Amino acid sequence: ISLLSYNVWFDLAHTFPTRMAALARIAAAGPPPPSVLAVQEETNGSMTYLAPALTAAGYRQSFRQPQHTRASNGAEAYGVALTTREPLGPLRHARYHPYARSMMGRGLVLGVATWASVGDLALGCTHLESFIGHEQDAVVRQARAAQLGEAAKELEREARTRGCVGAVLMGDMNWSSSVDDPTRLLGPGWADAWQVGPLLLVPPPARALALRLLPVK
Repeated sequence: ISLLSYNVWFDLAHTFPTRMAALARIAAAGPPPPSVLAVQEETNGSMTYLAPALTAAGYRQSFRQPQHTRASNGAEAYGVALTTREPLGPLRHARYHPYARSMMGRGLVLGVATWASVGDLALGCTHLESFIGHEQDAVVRQARAAQLGEAAKELEREARTRGCVGAVLMGDMNWSSSVDDPTRLLGPGWADAWQVGPLLLVPPPARALALRLLPVK
């Protein structure tokens, strides 16, 4: 399967029609086309354009971060969402897990999808704490590291509870290549999917990572 994670950016709403149409074209591309799409900073405004375009591309209705848990950009609340299409089945047991430590309403959307003839996969999408200035950077980095560990543990717990063969954590990690390897924080079994791929499209910026858990027994 192929995976696609995209921060759609919550600003410049007048560009939503053009940008969401372009993303939908990317999400429909292949071979093979992505079976999982994780988006960050989506809003009601951007989803007005993106949702129908994804439906036309064969994706199912997205599971979105609940509105009451979201932060706002001053105009709209924004959050994360996750959707699948063939050869993966629809998301089951979909839910939102808020992080214990966040100044920005961040958390993890997760669910389980069946991969025919392979087994169930636990899937997650997140957006870790963002840079808000050098004065706050030390605090933000600590929160970001805690969130990454929390997301991995929650997804791993879900995979084991549901009897999954593996798990995938996707999203905008706001991680920099100048800091520690994030897989070091996750424990044994996790690997950077961009390094062990192949995955769809070209490697993203270093801050956007896709991580996967090797088969869960």
